[in-house]
Amino acid sequence: MPSDDRLRLALAAIEANIAAYRSAISVAAERVRAMLAVGGGADRARIELGALGAMRIDPLRFAELSRGAALDASTHEVIGQASEILRAIGELPDSAFVVTVPSGERASMCISNALANFGRAFVAARIAELARGGHFDAAKRAELELAYGPDRWTSGERSSAPPIVAVVNGADLHAADLSELLDGAQHVLLVIEGPCAPAPLVRSITPGTFVLQTGDDRGLDRFRDFRGPAIAALVDAEAAWFAHDPARGHAAWQRLEIWQQPASMTRKRVGGLTARQQNEELAQLAALAAQPTLSPSRLGDFVPAGADSVDRLADWLLTESGLGGRS
Repeated sequence: MPSDDRLRLALAAIEANIAAYRSAISVAAERVRAMLAVGGGADRARIELGALGAMRIDPLRFAELSRGAALDASTHEVIGQASEILRAIGELPDSAFVVTVPSGERASMCISNALANFGRAFVAARIAELARGGHFDAAKRAELELAYGPDRWTSGERSSAPPIVAVVNGADLHAADLSELLDGAQHVLLVIEGPCAPAPLVRSITPGTFVLQTGDDRGLDRFRDFRGPAIAALVDAEAAWFAHDPARGHAAWQRLEIWQQPASMTRKRVGGLTARQQNEELAQLAALAAQPTLSPSRLGDFVPAGADSVDRLADWLLTESGLGGRS
């Protein structure tokens, strides 16, 4: 499938998550704008009162009674700066949620940097709240311009995490590095270019994480709708295609379905992964999908050889269960 088509598939798959993130930012932005309206102080009150009213009524007292305590200039500036950051991030286009990983760089680092930039909206909302309550030193407002990585997000912020599409060369994937990002409602979708390991995402499989490898749109609807952490990769026809869906059961084999396996064992290194490591990932995928079966062995296979061994085992079981007599 051409890269442009796969990128369109990827953006469609994270559309709902982009909307959820924007909604959270919109709510925060509206709250911060309300703070500014409440804290407009005497100047805003004079305008509202008019020339005659301002002569008869103390504008500062009017502001405090009608909208709460007025903000001082430095606090108003901090909240205004936070409001501008929230507005700017809320207006970012869909293309801002796409990261292209330069050749030779790790996807995890590029994705983390993008998330840290989106995270500035979280810290802006938090600082505005602190400033409004008088618990933030306005001299530290430079913190509003700093990146705010996922390792500093609260659980509530992680539940509104911005999704990321990463276009990455298969040799630069290092999928295991992405596991620490998979928390809350974080969705990461990888568009793999060039050869990659046959099952790079098998290391991301945990009981509560949705994991998908596919070469078309199969499984992307479930990835989109999953409420917890999720990672997906659009891979080529030579890789394994599978889905690990935590909603399908408690056991790994219930959660995992494999649609396609590579036709042969891997024989070449890809990036930092040797052929043995790649084949181990395929073996792990197969092991997770294996269904338990009842042993076909007869009872006699479990006891030492001997003419009366089965009889002795049966007597012991009966005795221990209370169904047989004790000697």
